[in-house]
Amino acid sequence: MDLSAKIEAILFFKGEPITYKELSSLLKVSEKEVGEAIESLENALQNRGLTLMHNESSVELRTSKESSSLIEEIRK
Repeated sequence: MDLSAKIEAILFFKGEPITYKELSSLLKVSEKEVGEAIESLENALQNRGLTLMHNESSVELRTSKESSSLIEEIRK
């Protein structure tokens, strides 16, 4: 399993933001490698129901803006 897939699994499991530092420690890779894998994952998730919300220190897996109306219908 490649690094971006591992990060995706961790983000799905956690269900909350996680720092690049935490991911780096969990996966025993550099924060630079984490950042590159997150960029790859973000590209892979384009036009999908999920997206990444991230800043310079943390990342979170979320539903995409395009799926918001569907999610709202389900919540009702």
